[in-house]
Amino acid sequence: RKTKSRNNTTHVVAAALTKDPKRLHGQMGMLSVLHTWGQNLSNHNHVHCIVPGGALKANGIWNASTNYLFPVKVLSRLFRGIFVRTLRNLYQQQALKLPDKLTETHHRNHFDELLNVIMNKEWVVYAKPPFNTPDDVLNYLSRYTHNMAISNYRILECDAQWVTFKWRDYADGNKMKIMQLVPAEFIRRFLSHVVPTGFMRIRCFGFMANACKADKIEKIQKQLSDKPKKLKEQCDIKTWILKTTGKDITRCPICQQGTLRRSHDIPSKFHQVIVDTS
Repeated sequence: RKTKSRNNTTHVVAAALTKDPKRLHGQMGMLSVLHTWGQNLSNHNHVHCIVPGGALKANGIWNASTNYLFPVKVLSRLFRGIFVRTLRNLYQQQALKLPDKLTETHHRNHFDELLNVIMNKEWVVYAKPPFNTPDDVLNYLSRYTHNMAISNYRILECDAQWVTFKWRDYADGNKMKIMQLVPAEFIRRFLSHVVPTGFMRIRCFGFMANACKADKIEKIQKQLSDKPKKLKEQCDIKTWILKTTGKDITRCPICQQGTLRRSHDIPSKFHQVIVDTS
């Protein structure tokens, strides 16, 4: 339930920011993949998501983002508000099961007070630059789409007493370690990651939803493929910007007389930034 709740909260936050006229003002898309296991087969429920850099407006026009999707502070505060509001509603409906450790504290009968304290704290949304290329993104995500909780090559030995396998401890400098579990415990951990029949590990939202993706993705692809051709056929990028905006990007912005010239290229790994950290 925790994973489902957080996934839904993330979707609500993205939808709210996307529809904002001051931002992308359209419908975004998202592909999410549920990943439930850690390296030692323990529960580690989370989702991996691919979010295209833009939104499809109501008039069918693709509105691409600039150098980031949403500002960090706006994203963190909106997520905080929606998440805490959901917790409060579930508690009032008696649909929220609190951990034993929490019920032992003085907040047992003052859950609203606890949520008010949480709302007064700044939440942190961790964001970093994206992968270099779309191929890198797909290669990374493909490791979680159809794999099982453990691959055969990681199992070193198996007998009536122990199942021995190697695992990577990310909390200890990514060191490779050896773990031994009795067969019953190994089977229990493995089966805990088998999802029920009909449960979808991979889900799509927005313009990538199954009900509409064929038509909407075709519109987006057409616009993305047509735009470079038109630029190439009509003029170079500097002339196109001059005709479109009236600004000469080769003119010095300080003296308005000198002409700028290329000194060097910025490496491709610095071309994209996923969020505005200001």
